[in-house]
Amino acid sequence: MGSPEDKAQDRGQADLQPRRPHASMSGMKILLVVNGTDFGGTEVTVSRIAVTLRKRGHDVCVLSLKRLGPVGKQIAQAGIAVSSLEMNESVALRDLVRGTAVLGQWLRRQDVDVIHSFLPRASVMSRIANRLSGARRPHIANEESTDFRRPRLVRMLNRLTAGWSERIMTVSAAVRDVLVSRDGLPSHKIVVVPIGVDLWAIDKQRETDIRTELKLAPSTAVLCAIGRLTRVKGHVYLIRALARLAPEIADVHLVLVGDGPENRRLRSEANAQGVESRVRFLGSRADAVGIMKGADVFVLPSLQEGLPVVLLEAMACSLPIVASNVGGVGELIQHGETGLLVAPAEMWNRRASLREGSPPSADEGVAALTGAVSTLLRDRRQARLLGANARRLVESSHTVEQQVTSLEQLYAALVNGSNGGASAKLTRGIEPLQQREVREVENRELASRAST
Repeated sequence: MGSPEDKAQDRGQADLQPRRPHASMSGMKILLVVNGTDFGGTEVTVSRIAVTLRKRGHDVCVLSLKRLGPVGKQIAQAGIAVSSLEMNESVALRDLVRGTAVLGQWLRRQDVDVIHSFLPRASVMSRIANRLSGARRPHIANEESTDFRRPRLVRMLNRLTAGWSERIMTVSAAVRDVLVSRDGLPSHKIVVVPIGVDLWAIDKQRETDIRTELKLAPSTAVLCAIGRLTRVKGHVYLIRALARLAPEIADVHLVLVGDGPENRRLRSEANAQGVESRVRFLGSRADAVGIMKGADVFVLPSLQEGLPVVLLEAMACSLPIVASNVGGVGELIQHGETGLLVAPAEMWNRRASLREGSPPSADEGVAALTGAVSTLLRDRRQARLLGANARRLVESSHTVEQQVTSLEQLYAALVNGSNGGASAKLTRGIEPLQQREVREVENRELASRAST
């Protein structure tokens, strides 16, 4: 009969036979490997990439290490082959070895041109499985975060196997710099490809009448934060900021979209701060963009980020933004132009705090967050201007079409074997963010002079 674990493994192998509804499509055969397909920034990014690549004539398959979630089902509904290893959350060595072996067997049976994995666990397994398969397809590993609190085994294996990837792709210059200086990843293999959003889909999304849904007055000021309820997202400080706002802005409410392990703690914090009636926990919502459109201010109080998709979505919605200046956030939000930046209320990476000096206290961080939100709620003209500027920035350089064009260039270069020469060519096509920002500042200065 076999043990439950053996049955689960057999089930996973059976489900690994991908359904290819358009096997005759022209173009490259691309495998995208992701940890899971629940709602999340990385998962949504993979979905957008897969759908856009398919529209451009490529044969795309998405492989999830964990059981398929709602995003995976949406990808399948778009006619894209989706498979699952049905792994659990465990990062124990035994589970990684078993999953990698199954993935290696699966790859031997597939006709794949390039493998693109997202996040360290998926990248480690993909690299090793790619070698086990014997075919050695070009491999690209996506690194989207600077989180140093990942499981030690995954961090070690990621560092040891990094050389087995032809390219390591990151979403921002900030993440790239950390990968080189802290993690020791090979700098010559790293390329920066900024993420993009589907403006057509965002514009098509209907606004959610969140005030009617929550039985709030039409004049209620609504703050919105979207993301998993984990400590690194800094929601506890946003709740404390709301408590400070309440005396000066009588009718202000906070809407939290997402779920996670901090849910209970955050509810307790809201009670402790006396704002339990002003904080609404909505859980995971398919209409997150619609909720954004119904809000007055979007707040990103994170203690650490790479380049969050949800921030780009808020910018695409022309929403005024207050965000912690962490990771790649400062590459998107220019203070006073496309939003307001504040120092994080807590230094997440203690080693970084030792290098950079004393971070602001939590109380100072909450005060800064409170002040920035208050500014946007009181000065609606400035809020509208910041939102409009943010939308223009997304239109100019952060659409999914631009992102996928860069990916196609990279895939083609690697598939065609121009591994060494591809780097210089791609450096021109995928411009470092700092250079682009300098050029944009120069262009604005020239335009200002011309108008005076």
